[in-house]
Amino acid sequence: MQLTLSRFLPGAQLDRADLTRAATASSSPPQAVRSLEEVSEDGRVVISEEAVAALALEMNTAGADIVPGTPDGMTLIAEKVPEFDAEAYNACIDAWIRRGPDLQDIADALVTTMREVVNERPDLADKHFDFKRDGKRLEVVSKELSAKDAAWLTGKLNANPELKDAVRRFHDDTVNMYALYYKGVGQPLSDAELAEADRGVDGMFKFIEQLDIVGETVRRNYRSSEELTYLDGSGQPITLEADPRTAQGLLDFMDKLKSFSDAPISTVDMHGHKSTPYKFNDPFAHVGILFATFTPKNPRPSHALEIAV
Repeated sequence: MQLTLSRFLPGAQLDRADLTRAATASSSPPQAVRSLEEVSEDGRVVISEEAVAALALEMNTAGADIVPGTPDGMTLIAEKVPEFDAEAYNACIDAWIRRGPDLQDIADALVTTMREVVNERPDLADKHFDFKRDGKRLEVVSKELSAKDAAWLTGKLNANPELKDAVRRFHDDTVNMYALYYKGVGQPLSDAELAEADRGVDGMFKFIEQLDIVGETVRRNYRSSEELTYLDGSGQPITLEADPRTAQGLLDFMDKLKSFSDAPISTVDMHGHKSTPYKFNDPFAHVGILFATFTPKNPRPSHALEIAV
């Protein structure tokens, strides 16, 4: 077990048995641990007079109050350093990345609904819209659709169970990555904090807006220049101009991505030398790390993230 001396905020008091294991403590300032002399029964650490001057200077500079000491030294409250949970932290990273495949599932499910929209309401095929999650329902957001048309499209989205399930997984992975991060650094969320995250993630994302991130990633990674041109499977320069913020645009966007993945791509340089064909990188695989993360209204202070490994 490792211990630290809290300079800025009083920590949880520990019993004598815990504190006497402070020989390998990770502490700030280090003089305090090196000068550790005594641990009282109420869980307080006494340090030597030699450490008082340096410690007082550091604490006063930081604007903290000196804790009154004994005649022979200074008494500080000690706090346990949380232990690192590698399994939880790795699960956090997995959830973070998994949002990319979650978004792909959302986009694939949207294709079914957008085909219905184009067939049933061709007048809406080129209208810009987005949607977000509100509780267990999906809500359309649009400046171009009338209230009646937005309500109709909202009904179409909510009638697609695969879409709703994919959105739920994206939501859950965003909440879980937040919760697992704090579990990983030894500071698990309370039930109230977890409930705040669950509510806060709702409405946080416009999902077609996230597809714009995917599109920009493809354009950046396969941007041709005078020296090098990226070619799709048909030998044409790779371009992705479709706008997924409309029903027809989303169908074109997903068709284009599928065409890149269905056949090997290649490059040709300014001298006409063509590369060996290779696989198009899945743009959804790691894009989850680019999406926003949840931040509570009152974030935990940074000192709570000091951990023992």
